[in-house]
Amino acid sequence: MKGSWKEKYEKWKRDFIVWEKENPKLAVLWQDFFHSDNKRLHVIPYIDFEINSSIATREANGKVLSALAPHVPNLIGGSADLQMPNFVSLEELAPVSKNYPEGRWIHYGVREHAMDSISNGISLHGGLRAFCSTFLVFSDYFRPPIRLAALSKLPVIFLLTHDSVLSGEDGPTHQPIEHLASLRLIPNILVLRPGDAQETDVAWRIALENTSGPTALILTRQVVVVYEKQDTNWRQTIRRGAYIVRDCPDPPELVIIATGSEVNIAIEAGKHFPEKRIRVVSMLSTEIFLNQDIPFQESILPPKVKRIVVEAGVGSGWERFFTDNPVILSIETFGLSAPGPIAAKALSLDALSLIRRVEEII
Repeated sequence: MKGSWKEKYEKWKRDFIVWEKENPKLAVLWQDFFHSDNKRLHVIPYIDFEINSSIATREANGKVLSALAPHVPNLIGGSADLQMPNFVSLEELAPVSKNYPEGRWIHYGVREHAMDSISNGISLHGGLRAFCSTFLVFSDYFRPPIRLAALSKLPVIFLLTHDSVLSGEDGPTHQPIEHLASLRLIPNILVLRPGDAQETDVAWRIALENTSGPTALILTRQVVVVYEKQDTNWRQTIRRGAYIVRDCPDPPELVIIATGSEVNIAIEAGKHFPEKRIRVVSMLSTEIFLNQDIPFQESILPPKVKRIVVEAGVGSGWERFFTDNPVILSIETFGLSAPGPIAAKALSLDALSLIRRVEEII
């Protein structure tokens, strides 16, 4: 059997060389599918999301996907019957059908577990990149295929929207609490929670460049302000997991670490103390950041400087960022049915609640 396999492989190589010469354009496309290192992503311009504009990161995600899809011809995916709420309805990608199997958009219907299992299968077919989308809270429904993707090192991209209690009136059944921490517990999955539209653009490129395992992009339902970044090289710095959004004269008295929509809250709280030296850090990925060298980590989070973490979910896992007495503004209960701002205030996760905690610290 061993010799027979080698003979078949050698024949395939000879036949492939002939095919390449006869089909040069298809050969380039084949090589791009199966051996691409995503160099083309570096020449695709970033989308011009204006500073101080307001847009949900789920909507920004749709705009970024639409911009990148034509440049990534092997990208294929869909949504679990939530393409409008997820903002992943791509008109330019023809749907897969019986009469058009070469389509790139899949209408999965309401079946998250099957959707993710199919996405794993697509990824196993070398050369194709799969993405799929639903609400973050429904990640419980497809945890086995997520875990299998991580175990099998499949580069599936999970687009998970409605990322917190700020999703509003749908109530606690649709409001994720423990889900971020739960996903971060799975080995070999990259969890990215961008704070605004510009960060979402970079996060997508990081996801496409990650070929050693799955990536989960965690996206907001509600609009968030696109904030000014004091780190002029932030698009490169963020690739290391975190960067400084708002800085102060050294040394800082306090560092506020935030993710997702809570970065907006952190910036608002920091501005409330103009006389204090407060640094605001956007933590796109705890996994990437904790894998960086110690000098870089300390340049973002100086040792012996007080810290507070704010994230709309359970605080479990954030203890790693403290040497003692963790200060974490989190949600340790289920959500409630109310408009986002009212739910945030009731659960002590608004800017005023953070301001009060900062006052206690400094």
